[in-house]
Amino acid sequence: MGANTMPATPPAVDGRLEALANYYRRFLLYYLREHGSATRTELTDVLAGWLASVQGVDADRLAHEQTQIALRHIHLPKLLDCGLVEHDADTGVVSLGAYPSWVDECLDLTFRVEAQARGERPESLRDLIDG
Repeated sequence: MGANTMPATPPAVDGRLEALANYYRRFLLYYLREHGSATRTELTDVLAGWLASVQGVDADRLAHEQTQIALRHIHLPKLLDCGLVEHDADTGVVSLGAYPSWVDECLDLTFRVEAQARGERPESLRDLIDG
């Protein structure tokens, strides 16, 4: 390897970092870490409600449908592809995957940073949502 050549980053690391770079996906992972598992329907409801509360509006049917589509076609596939979540197609239940401990460390850090940016010191996801 030459002096100016960087070693290749393992694809799993890049994929997981890319997945964690999205606020919606981090929120879903925060929720799953606190609750263990949830159905796709529950995750849609939680994410749609959270997005509406952040925007200071009531969650309407169109926003809920858009959230459901984004979750199904963008966010869950990305989380599944890099092993951050697992999905049981028969029951629709989504749970945390078997990922390395550094992912939890990243989520702990981003949770604190996001909460502090809003001037809060959350103890749980509920504190972040209700804040």
